Amino acid sequence: PVKKSAVCNKRRALFVFCVMRIHFTEMETKHMKRRVGVWKRILVCVCAAALLGGAASAVEGTAAASSGVTRGAFIQALYRAHVTNGGAAVESAGNPAPFSDVGVWSQYFEALCWAKGAGIAGGYAGGTFRPEQTITREQAAVMLYRYGKAADRPLQPASSQALEGYADAATISTWSKEAVEWAVGNGLWYSGSATLLKCSGTVTKDELTAL
Repeated sequence: PVKKSAVCNKRRALFVFCVMRIHFTEMETKHMKRRVGVWKRILVCVCAAALLGGAASAVEGTAAASSGVTRGAFIQALYRAHVTNGGAAVESAGNPAPFSDVGVWSQYFEALCWAKGAGIAGGYAGGTFRPEQTITREQAAVMLYRYGKAADRPLQPASSQALEGYADAATISTWSKEAVEWAVGNGLWYSGSATLLKCSGTVTKDELTAL
């Protein structure tokens, strides 16, 4: 769809060029020819640039929306949602680093102090969190599930029935199965498919916005 949009905009720019050329040709006289020719070129260039610039912006916007979300950005968004909805903020001053790769220098420091303290983020063996690594759907489901329990949200419990109809349900990792069942059952799962969970797929910015 984006490529088609860009092609359509190029065609519109060409159409504008043709129309303006015909219009100014009618206006041209021996005395005005040079001056009109200059303004004609300027106006056509401005119109074409505006149309093609819009196409480029559409392409960039779509690419950004479909790009992957990092683990740090996911926790940051969850923390902000928590505080926005009345949850207590964390005083990070003086707190030790929650993970070996997340210190006071990190933009995610406060959010991860909260997440680790609340039992939402456990990290990897060796004490790292890997905040710049993209987050998978099942990792996101586990963190959401832990948050739901920590915040005592009134949501439906996990049920294996929620996975009926998904052809790749057998690919769910053992450590995330309960969380995935819970997320799907509560409408907190977005894979872009009604028959595939795509557990190992990356959470996109569009999906994060929906969550």
